Amino acid sequence: MSTEPRKSAFAGLKSSFNLDPAAAHPQTSGTASPNSTTTIPQTRRRKQQKPVGKRRDENYIPVSTFVHKDVHPKVRVELVKDRRDLADLLDELLRGWLRDKGVRL
Repeated sequence: MSTEPRKSAFAGLKSSFNLDPAAAHPQTSGTASPNSTTTIPQTRRRKQQKPVGKRRDENYIPVSTFVHKDVHPKVRVELVKDRRDLADLLDELLRGWLRDKGVRL
């Protein structure tokens, strides 16, 4: 048994990155002094927002239902082929049903 402390699997990772703060933000001119009043404008990228999923969208509510076990797998296969989900299919079918009944949305 060794008395040497175990090395982390990530021990070599730190050395592969340049962690020098001066190298991360080089000056635009080699003649500028650290006490210079010239400032380098920093541009910030606006974080691109992810689209809100149905779970967090206030226009949707969760609904639980029963589907026949013979129908469900076949529906799932077709939905994958169409790159759709069950919620979209149900929404389409329910809207069509309401339209047929003369209900306006």
